[in-house]
Order: sequence, then structure tokens, then C-alpha cells
Amino acid sequence: MGGGRRTSSPALAPASPLEDDDLLSEFLLRLPPVPSSLPRASLVCKRWHNLISDEGFHRCFRDRHCNHPPLLGFFAQLENSISFTPIMEPPDRIPSDFFSFLLDNPGECRILCCRHGLVLLLLPTRLLVWDPSSGDASLISVPRGFDTRARAKVFNGAMLRAARDGGDKHSSHFQVVVVSTDEKSTRAFACVFSSETGEWSNPVSAACPSMTPPTSTPGTLVRRSLHWALDGVSHGILEYDLDKQFLKVIDVTLFLSNVLHYRIWAMPVEGGVLGYLFYSINHKIELWKWSADRDGGAGWVLERSFELDEFLPRSSHEGSHIEIVGIVEDSNVFYLQTKTGVYMVHMESMQCKKVSEITEIKACHSFTSVYTTGLGAVDGENGDEPLC
Repeated sequence: MGGGRRTSSPALAPASPLEDDDLLSEFLLRLPPVPSSLPRASLVCKRWHNLISDEGFHRCFRDRHCNHPPLLGFFAQLENSISFTPIMEPPDRIPSDFFSFLLDNPGECRILCCRHGLVLLLLPTRLLVWDPSSGDASLISVPRGFDTRARAKVFNGAMLRAARDGGDKHSSHFQVVVVSTDEKSTRAFACVFSSETGEWSNPVSAACPSMTPPTSTPGTLVRRSLHWALDGVSHGILEYDLDKQFLKVIDVTLFLSNVLHYRIWAMPVEGGVLGYLFYSINHKIELWKWSADRDGGAGWVLERSFELDEFLPRSSHEGSHIEIVGIVEDSNVFYLQTKTGVYMVHMESMQCKKVSEITEIKACHSFTSVYTTGLGAVDGENGDEPLC
């Protein structure tokens, strides 16, 4: 019998957490939701590339970041086309032609809304919901009584993804709301389409004497209500409560004696309160909000006021027409059209950035989205082999 000594095998080194696909996926899901994150990570090695290329991973990545998607740019209605202007800097800048949409007659198409990564377009007789990131599009017939060729025209509309359990904004279903007035502009009407049922709701209405929804001003989502500015002889905000399916008009005529160019923008302010923004006759940007006091009273109060010289180069606005042409919901950001182009202004920091040379934009429809398309196409990288 041999009396040899037993030798123990050397202990195996613990596996790296990143060698576990589930843990690696959790790590990758935490990358920033900017367009360059996933393409660059996919170049690390084939294993990372395979994980990131999976559509299930894309879905989880979008769901994780859907509450805080980056602002990729804005869509604008031009005379005979719809253009996309990217805002982010390289390597996250999306080329403008990535989001081009080809129509037989682009001059007959009008953009109504951008929200939750979708774009709502009004065609001559139908509505179209378009996902620029995937290219998917859904045509919807205009509800009866809202036909664009009939007496009551579709003046405006909005769209949002339908809420799923947990309030996930990236549900595959969406809702479309259209609003219009009668021929004499005495009543406003609203109707809602659900992609889940494929049907329109019964229309609801509210009195709106001498007010008309502007055709170029997008609606604003504040909590669970959509808002459109109304102009005309009187001024107001048309509010549609998505949960109660209730339409009403908030009159702001008395508070707009100093408004210039008669155009206001509904927008959310701190705490999810309704506010409105306009360019005043005193050449200031004014933000008002709805405020309730301890005694149960409520009314509009001035929240902030901005002098143009605080953030704009004097050469861009001196002796020229200035107009607010868009906002970014929940971001305290607005767009200004000047004689030298469009500027994006952050109200908190008062930082200003020129984002377009175009001088005749009627409205900037902000496009925010968690963009997961185009792996390997980042700032000149064109599908190189992974590094390992």
C-alpha cells in the first residue's frame, strides 16, 4: 500500500460577476439612455454584442429609461415638408435623415404632436401615428363629425402611449385625442381613439365663445390632462381630462392684457401644476401658474419673468419679431424663433443654445425617445467587428 500524500487541487478563482449573462444584462441596462451607449458597448466583444442586439434587451432598456428619455431633437412643419432637427452633440447626434418620413404629398400633411417616442400626423382625410425609431406607422380614420372636409374640421390633436400596469410609458398601445370647434367657434369638441380597442369614444363638448384652437400649437400633457391654448377674441386653455373624459375651457383673457402676438403656451410648472408661457408686450418672457391659497381660493400668479437680454444675443432680437415656438414638457425648456434662427432656452440655468438657422418655424415639436436602433452606427463607426 502506498503511503503517498494526497495533494489538494488548487482552489478555482471565483467567477467574475460579468461572466453571468443575467448579471451582465442588469449591468448593461444601467447604461445611460443616450443613442451612443448601446452601439459602443456592443463593440466590446461578441458576447456583449449578442446580448445587446436582442430585441428583448431593447424592450427592457426602453422600459427602464422610459420616464427620463433624452431629448433627441424636434420636428417642425415647413412650407412643403416636415423636418427633423437634431439637438444632441456627437456621438449622440442623430442624423436628420434618420427620421425622414416619405409621403406622396408632404405639403398636405401637418404634424400635430410628438410624445413618448411617437409622432402624430394629420393627412387630408386620416391620422397617422408614426414611430420614427422603428419606422412603424398606423393609419386611423378621422371620427365621424370631425372629418377634415366637413363643417367641423380637426384643428388639433395629441397622442400618448396608453398606461400599462405600473404606468409604463412604453406600452405598445396608444391613445389619440382630437379637438375641434363648430363653424361659429362657440363650442369645442374632443374625441379619443384607443389602439387597444380600435374605436373612437363618444365626443364630449364645452362652450368656448370666440375661441379657436391654434392649428400649429401642440397640446401639453400636465399630469393626466391635455391642454391646448385657445386664441381669438378671447383667450383660454382647453383642457381634456383623460381619466374623467371631461372637456372644459379655462379663461385667461383677463390675465393676458399684455400678451404680444396673441399666442400662449400651456406648460407644466414645478409640482405638476398648470402654467402658461407667453412673450409680453414689455418684451419679456412671462410664466404664470395656477395657485391655490389656504382659504380655498385660487387664481393665476406670476411665477417668473425673463428679460430677453438675460439669455439672447442682442443681435438676434433687436428690432425684430420674437415668438415662442415650442416647449419641452417637464424640462423648463422653451424654443424662441428669432430673425437669426431658433434658440433653446433653459429657464432654470438661463442657458441658451442656437439649435436651428431656420427663421420661419411655426412650432417645434420636441422628440424625446430611448433610441435603440442602428447598432454600430455611432459617429462614423459603421459596424466594425467587436474588439474580442
